[in-house]
Amino acid sequence: MNLQDYALDLLETVLALSETTQEGEFQENVFTQEALEVLTECEAAVDPQVCYYRSLPKPFTKTQKVNAYDYLADSDELDLFVTDFSTSEDIRRIPHSEVIEDLDRCRAMLEGALKQSWFELEESTDVWALSRLIWEERETLRSVKLFLLTNRLASPESVSLPPVGDIEVSCQVWDIERFFQVDTGRKGASVVTVDFDEDGAGVACVRSENPEGGYDAYLGIMDGSVLASIYGRWGQRLLERNVRSFLQARGSVNRGIRDTLNSEPAMFLPYNNGISATADTVVTEETEAGIRIRSADNFQIVNGGQTTASVYEAWRRKVDLSGVGVQIKITVLHDTERVDEVVPLISRYANSQTKVSFSDLTANDPFHVELERLSREIWVPSIAGKSTTHWYYERARGGYLNDKNRNETRARIRAWELQNPKGQKLTKTLVAKYEMAWLQQPHRVSEGAEKNYAHFSIRLRDNPIRPEARYFQRLVAKAILFRETDRIVRNLGFGGYKANVVAYTVSWLSFLTNQRLKLDEIWNTQDHLTNACVTLSTCLQKKFGNTSASRRR
Repeated sequence: MNLQDYALDLLETVLALSETTQEGEFQENVFTQEALEVLTECEAAVDPQVCYYRSLPKPFTKTQKVNAYDYLADSDELDLFVTDFSTSEDIRRIPHSEVIEDLDRCRAMLEGALKQSWFELEESTDVWALSRLIWEERETLRSVKLFLLTNRLASPESVSLPPVGDIEVSCQVWDIERFFQVDTGRKGASVVTVDFDEDGAGVACVRSENPEGGYDAYLGIMDGSVLASIYGRWGQRLLERNVRSFLQARGSVNRGIRDTLNSEPAMFLPYNNGISATADTVVTEETEAGIRIRSADNFQIVNGGQTTASVYEAWRRKVDLSGVGVQIKITVLHDTERVDEVVPLISRYANSQTKVSFSDLTANDPFHVELERLSREIWVPSIAGKSTTHWYYERARGGYLNDKNRNETRARIRAWELQNPKGQKLTKTLVAKYEMAWLQQPHRVSEGAEKNYAHFSIRLRDNPIRPEARYFQRLVAKAILFRETDRIVRNLGFGGYKANVVAYTVSWLSFLTNQRLKLDEIWNTQDHLTNACVTLSTCLQKKFGNTSASRRR
């Protein structure tokens, strides 16, 4: 698949989903959701929420626009997303001036929220909740990242916008080429060669040669400013093999690292575990003091993404890192074909900072492997007038797209899509959401996709499940129930609290029925309009009615 084919496939997916999606959605929102899935899977986002808003034109006032946001309660960072979607079948370029204009509209939304312009918004809208969140967190917000999501082709020029008060603003552009490279797993262009001489005086270290183990190991201490400079140049490309890279960079442990950098920088080395990295080759030289690493080819940080991002943020905020030392261990495998086997184990065993590390490495666990097999074998019950289909379980990112593109002709691709509709795709985080809500754990679901998945993985580890046909069928029924609940709640206008209300509603229904809801009936009909869902809709309508009106009363 080339870039043009990928762009056309994405466009057709968005247009198809726009025709069949629930009311209240439209093409730009659908594209935003598709784009956010890519960012979440590659850990450039954690738990983004679609939140469309565009202000009405006013004289002498900048237009405000936002399409989504990503904020964690234990973080002091906010990500805002703005979308530029083209319906052209040809890949078109987006002028750099439009890139700046789009991002500046997103910045204007941030600025307006800090000026309490949310008072003018309808209270039931998602953007009202977002704006109020920004206002309430104004004292702790230190930086905001603005993302432009577009299916057009952008120039490689960087974008810089001024801060909003004391809040620093940075910008990222995700264009169709970047989505193509990430979504199709094209890592060839992402090989990172780090020149330690360029960013400092190299890295002094000791070397351990282990021919029997098939590796050489280098252990040294790197200056904090060198690590920050390297990350500033390469960013997330340093962390492509770190399965928890972005998640590690945001959270309470991150705050503890930052406090040490601010208050006791000289103690950073004894307090912190440092970083573990891999490389294909390293260039060294002998000095009077010992060995010095000058450069590393295909350098990847496989453990310590949190440390790396925290040191970089401190450096960016002008914290003095002259007394900060970071322990670094670089493993060079003699057999590069073993990288995919060994790196996850290094990450698993080296990571001792957080409890959830084990659950981030579960794609090859028997539960997920068996669920994938069942999803390929089990057909939904035949329904008059409809093609027989699968509910496709995507165990690893890109599986759906790769399986589709194994078909050699457009006709075969169409036939495959009819059997595996995009709207019936399940992912690991979605399965965790449906199951945890049904297990009456809505507080876990409300923590966000990644954290909820971690809790679900721990539950699976402690109470293993071997999926069989009936389990898979009931899982699909829970998915249908959850999605119907989402549709009902969306129409009630809960604004930024919709996700929480959905999770608690499904858990409430599970509790009221003692988990005896007729899930088999939902599976057999593939229809959300079961007696349970009709009853649920009626109860919610009677209890809440129109949310905006209820608030006014």
